[in-house]
Parts: sequence; C-alpha cells; structure tokens
Amino acid sequence: MKSILKPISLLGQFWHDQLNARLLRWNLVFIVIQIALLIIYYPQLPPVIPMFFSQPWGQMQLGSYSNLFYFPVVSIIILLVNNLLSAVYLGSSLLFSRLLVMSSILFAFLSLYSLFQIIILAL
Repeated sequence: MKSILKPISLLGQFWHDQLNARLLRWNLVFIVIQIALLIIYYPQLPPVIPMFFSQPWGQMQLGSYSNLFYFPVVSIIILLVNNLLSAVYLGSSLLFSRLLVMSSILFAFLSLYSLFQIIILAL
C-alpha cells in the first residue's frame, strides 16, 4: 500500500516547483481551448471531415466529426501520465522529469493546432 501512495505524495513536492506549476497551467489552457473549440464549432461541422491526411486522397481521408473529441481526451491522458511519471522520477533524474512535462505541453499545443486546422478546413 505504501508503494502505491508514494507517487501520489511526490506530486505535492513536484508542484512546489514554480516551473512545473506554470507548465501545468499552460497545458490546461491548451486543453480548455480545445474543448471550447469543439463546443463552439461542433454544431456547424459537416458529418464527415478530413482527418487522416496520411491516407490517399478521397474517401479514405474522411472521418466522423465525433473523432475530434480524441484530441482533448488524449491530451488529458498524456498530461496525467506524464505528470505522474515526472513526479516519480523527480528525485532521481530532474532532466527526465522536465522532459516529460515539456513533452505533454508540446503534445497539447500540437493537438490544439491540429484541431484548429481541421476545423478551419471543414468549415
């Protein structure tokens, strides 16, 4: 039981660092903007939108507009996993811990940018 609670107790120490707290706030801002974009533009989107740009041109690129909800959901999952792992590795490797936090904010930003571009293309 103690081994399960140890990573959770490390989160408090992790968020006392001002850089980690600031990066978490920016990460949450990017995720909230993604959710706001979906709430605002969801009724205006067509039933199928271009999403899979690695596929050949045509019907293979189209996906349901409900697939857009994967962007904020995956961003939240990556935020939680990376920040928990970052808190665990804070004592042993500060660089690895910071890289995990930076990668989650980078993913949230790129996810926001991709979502924005898909919405603009679909409208």
